[in-house]
Amino acid sequence: MRYKMVVFAATCMLSFQSIAIDTCQSDQRNLTDVVPAEVEIYCDISYGRITDRYCINLRQAAEQGNPKAQYQLGYLYGGLLSGMKNINYCPNYNLTEKRKWIQRSAENGYAEAQLELSRIYQQDGNKVLEQNWGKLNEQTYSAKRYYYTEAFKWLDKAARQGFLPAQEDMGTAYSEFSVYKGVVQQDPAKSSFWYSQACNHHTFHSNWSCDQVTYICKKYGYGCTAWQKIRRKFGF
Repeated sequence: MRYKMVVFAATCMLSFQSIAIDTCQSDQRNLTDVVPAEVEIYCDISYGRITDRYCINLRQAAEQGNPKAQYQLGYLYGGLLSGMKNINYCPNYNLTEKRKWIQRSAENGYAEAQLELSRIYQQDGNKVLEQNWGKLNEQTYSAKRYYYTEAFKWLDKAARQGFLPAQEDMGTAYSEFSVYKGVVQQDPAKSSFWYSQACNHHTFHSNWSCDQVTYICKKYGYGCTAWQKIRRKFGF
């Protein structure tokens, strides 16, 4: 059985390339800089490795403070196992539990969880607008800014750990296409810096960031020296 996973590296309405997992073993090696914990979960589901014992062990590790296990447990609470039979001790769909475990993982420094928590805060901010549509006021916008400020804080933490999707999102956050307007000021220099950091991973999944470095250099004149170094380093 083949499973396809779409990974959103840009936040909110901005998404980047979808990643199809055809053979988990080979793709998992190629995706270690993108979504290692998520890939493991999808591969385990694909190969039928999710059992009650699997879930019990995962929960024990999470409760003992393992940040990767905490993230994976939270991820399973997102409903990945809905409809699976013969499992009684695995997480059912529960967004409150998902948030709890991802928050713990993020606080323990796990970059994937920090990026996911950033996206959760973005969703909170968007819900504030949706629930108050038609009566938007300063209180509503203030609540949205709070959630987006928290989202950016966790995004920054993940990016500073060298996590490629977070670095890409940071590049977008400082760009003209940012969803953080009102929280983060547009800054082509910082945008170019973070896109350059992502580009330096030199994988198929960082190609889009390399294109953004070129775009910023040509349009704004920032990051051109860094781009020339990258071109010489990788032979672009």
